[in-house]
Amino acid sequence: MESYDENELVRTAAENGLDSVTGRKAQAQLQLLVADKQTAAAREMYKATEGLRRATIWLTIATFIIALATIGPLVVALLIRLHLL
Repeated sequence: MESYDENELVRTAAENGLDSVTGRKAQAQLQLLVADKQTAAAREMYKATEGLRRATIWLTIATFIIALATIGPLVVALLIRLHLL
């Protein structure tokens, strides 16, 4: 993220005919804008992470079901072979 030096902003404001108070106000507005953009980016990242979390949960459930479906018949065959069923 870009950083802005306070003195540089005040100097730029002075070059444009603004006083240091106005320069500080401009700096505060700029910081609010940057914070707003960071918040929006964080929201988007959270949404993506939430989607990945849900997908991971569903894949885990599907894997467990497939494992049960695979192991079940093998256990039954083993029990039959050992004359326990």
